Amino acid sequence: QDCNDSIDNDGDSLIDEDAVACSAVLTGTVKYQNGDVISGASVTVTDGDINATVATATSDSSGNFSVTLASGSNYTVTASYGVASDASASAPAVSAGTSVAMGSTLTVGQTAWAYCDSVIVSDCVQSVTGPGGAVPTSTLRLAPSLSGSSLTLDLLGVLGGKTNDDSGNRLRDLSPFGFSTSSSFTMKVLFNTFTPKGLFGMVDLTSWNFDSSSKVLTIVGKPTSASFPISPNQCSPSSCVTQADIDIGAVMAMMADDFSSAPASAADFINQFDGGYITTNANYFTAPLPDDSIANSLKFDVGAPHLKKSGVVNTGFFKLFIPSAVIEGKWGISALESSNFDVNVSSGSTTSASALTATPVSGGLVLENSNFEYSVNTFNVRPTESSDDGDDIEVEPEPALDTRGTVPLSEVKSLENALANVLGGEVQFVSNSIELIPGDELGSPLRVALPVIGPVGADTQGDLNFSVGNLSVVTVEGERTAAVDFGDGMTVTSSDVQVATEGAIFLDLGEPRLNFDPPPQAVSSSDAAWAVTHMGASFAMEFEALPDGARLDADFAQELENLITGPQDKLAQLGDSVGAEMGDIAADVAFAVSVVKSGITNADLGDTTVSLTVNKEWFDTKTAEGKTLFLAKFDDAGEPLPPPVEVTGSCFSSDDTSDDTVEAAGVTVVCAGSFTG
Repeated sequence: QDCNDSIDNDGDSLIDEDAVACSAVLTGTVKYQNGDVISGASVTVTDGDINATVATATSDSSGNFSVTLASGSNYTVTASYGVASDASASAPAVSAGTSVAMGSTLTVGQTAWAYCDSVIVSDCVQSVTGPGGAVPTSTLRLAPSLSGSSLTLDLLGVLGGKTNDDSGNRLRDLSPFGFSTSSSFTMKVLFNTFTPKGLFGMVDLTSWNFDSSSKVLTIVGKPTSASFPISPNQCSPSSCVTQADIDIGAVMAMMADDFSSAPASAADFINQFDGGYITTNANYFTAPLPDDSIANSLKFDVGAPHLKKSGVVNTGFFKLFIPSAVIEGKWGISALESSNFDVNVSSGSTTSASALTATPVSGGLVLENSNFEYSVNTFNVRPTESSDDGDDIEVEPEPALDTRGTVPLSEVKSLENALANVLGGEVQFVSNSIELIPGDELGSPLRVALPVIGPVGADTQGDLNFSVGNLSVVTVEGERTAAVDFGDGMTVTSSDVQVATEGAIFLDLGEPRLNFDPPPQAVSSSDAAWAVTHMGASFAMEFEALPDGARLDADFAQELENLITGPQDKLAQLGDSVGAEMGDIAADVAFAVSVVKSGITNADLGDTTVSLTVNKEWFDTKTAEGKTLFLAKFDDAGEPLPPPVEVTGSCFSSDDTSDDTVEAAGVTVVCAGSFTG
């Protein structure tokens, strides 16, 4: 029987019961993000085959709904309520004459809570007022969302009823809607089970308060300007993109935290910090927690792109409110005694002192810093400790990898002139720091963000010669080379240097290598027939990452037993792998060198060229005996990595008399080989 033809009438009419048999019923439930059912939610069903709405319904007092549909398997069901974020799900396939339930509840408000009304009376926005009074939801909307221990609170613009643009980006910039960094807002949010203890975010905060009896969070503050990356660019705890994709004139993006995910060891501090806050214009920030690396300090991170989209340096600010309970409980002083604080600002391995303003206020102390340069910065804050003897001992930090360098002001002009000559236009100095940005895979170019801006798209060919800070670029016969010197024998070099102009000016260092050249060692031997008087080594490595603070140190040994257990058997194993016989290791092994890695791992490094240097007397003796020279590699556990590399043909004489520790000022021999990894 055809659905359009009843049994009794040969197709002349349609009987109701037959019509019902030709349709399906789809049922479901709408709930709010806190689990409460929602009555009065709008439900829309879209048929993906024709891209059209085919049914609508309204949820009842139990949150339930039902719609009648034709048979099909490509339906999408969407529930909406007020300004809360919608919930959508694919419906199961439905067949004529059946009733099918949705496979899951439609939960609205997961990414943006509703405004409170007679139906939703908890976990909702109570009110938002601005310079002109109550702010209509058709202009701006506060969009809270809860994830774990944190409640995100974004104040968003509204266009066409939506808080996202056509690309899905949230409308965070409030300036197109008539608001600025001088516009004051008061926001009230009603909670059920969430109890915030601290507030953090991109806001110029006046005050915040949580009333435990009414369960209302009240925030008073003004927007701040900020610079953002756009996905997939991002800021993370370890790094941030160099240049922002967008500069925003007025933004309010906050986070309230109940600290339930904080470590148990910080429980006492969390109780004392109740009511504290950090406000900033950073993209990434963390709550302050006790930090053992600097005694008696509180540590927190703030991060943002180093450069704004316009190319100028992105400067930051923060306000840290420390409740009296922390000051008294952690440091044993009162807020009025807390006028002097030490602040260490770390970016990678670079640590510097920073000035701040300490202002006692009701309930605690506000610490402010309003002028530091972004990348990812870690702040450690503690009261200044008085010195009993007045003698301060400065410990010189050991050289280490540092992706942020400083440009002395005396060298700025030469940098500007060198770049202007190449680019053919004016170059403007905007910062005193240089940043190194490794590529995303081994061997990819290393990008160097220079502290200048200049003409976009300029011709970048020509001789480039300058030296600023620890970076030098030299052009010889049209070939540019670059070197970044970290000290203690660590450098990054490139033989293919390109200039990129994107508002900011970058150097792209092609085929970069991390070089480690420890000082050679002078030794002596009791056997003049094979005397080793010189031990030297250098390493040129591909790299995928340059972790800030990383160090390389070399440990030389003439007796292998000092570095490797059971060396005779292990060297015999290496000899067997290439059909060679190992002789007396005491006579035939010149020396071994172990590279100790700190803060950098094998995963950060790639293929390595190793050059070992020995005095020519030893080399001549061994080759005269008809012996072949190999370089052998062992892993970090001291196990051999066959095969060894035959290097006899690569060896060359070199007068190495530059180091005072070399006892024999005669000729040395350098032998080089390459290893995978």
